[in-house]
Amino acid sequence: MELPRREAANMPHDERLTAEQQAVFPTIIRAVSGSEVHGTGLGEAVSDIDHMGISVEPVEYVLGLRQSPALWTFRSAHGREEPVPVKEQETAGKNGKTQKGAGSTTGRRKVTPPPAKRSEPGDLDYTIYPLRKWARLATAGNPTVVIPVFCSEEHIVSMNEFGESLRANRDRFVTSRLVRRHLSYATHQRQQMTGELSKKVHRKELVSAHGYDVKFAGHYLRLLHQGLGILESGTLALPLAQPYRDHVLAVRRGEVSYDDVLSEGRHLEEALEQAIEKTTLPEDVDMAWLHGWLTWAQTATWRESGQLAA
Repeated sequence: MELPRREAANMPHDERLTAEQQAVFPTIIRAVSGSEVHGTGLGEAVSDIDHMGISVEPVEYVLGLRQSPALWTFRSAHGREEPVPVKEQETAGKNGKTQKGAGSTTGRRKVTPPPAKRSEPGDLDYTIYPLRKWARLATAGNPTVVIPVFCSEEHIVSMNEFGESLRANRDRFVTSRLVRRHLSYATHQRQQMTGELSKKVHRKELVSAHGYDVKFAGHYLRLLHQGLGILESGTLALPLAQPYRDHVLAVRRGEVSYDDVLSEGRHLEEALEQAIEKTTLPEDVDMAWLHGWLTWAQTATWRESGQLAA
């Protein structure tokens, strides 16, 4: 059943958690999810800490009319943000008169919130996906959301039996779609690096120090190597295999020129495109299996927590 339009429209994109809430938020798996997982991080002295979790929604959000937020998030940087003013501000309307009141938009000026604070070294950025949303993204080949099921054991923060089961079935998510999404994500990173998408400079300090955004460059090459690695091994190996890992780290430290990054990347893009055409990997996840697994994981979780009668 669809939610009433007004209720659905008012649903937030995400719901911010407090430090206390994120520490006890129920998940089937929580894992480190940033560059550290890929072996291409520069250390906590210069990087924030990224975590990702997957959570079974309460039963009323799935079987009832309620709807969970798109994501639950916690960022240490939120504590440094200025409060958004809520006072209505009056401005002159078309006729030059000040207007205010319900139904009048001419005389109001929308208050723009201050820009979000960037994470600083050591900050925690934690994103939690509702299980069903995570599954939709994973079946679409999203390279980011599959990290908790493919990362090494040392990067698992917490996990229950359902998280263990998901990781045991990780290779069911290895598809040609996953490889193609690695290629498209890599292309996007290249376009960010070159300014093809936007002339806005996201990390001025990196451009000032190295002449280009070495973080975009590192992600660009890493994603391409990982796409090729999936086709060669049949799985997403984390961390990134050597010698590619050390090379990406060199890129991130600014030890590789912009032109060399582009030249290498173009070669890898071409190689990956050709390899995709020849792969025997399945196009999609086995949806019959996934529907059954989701039904089992959700109903079992609800029963264990007392939300559903045994």
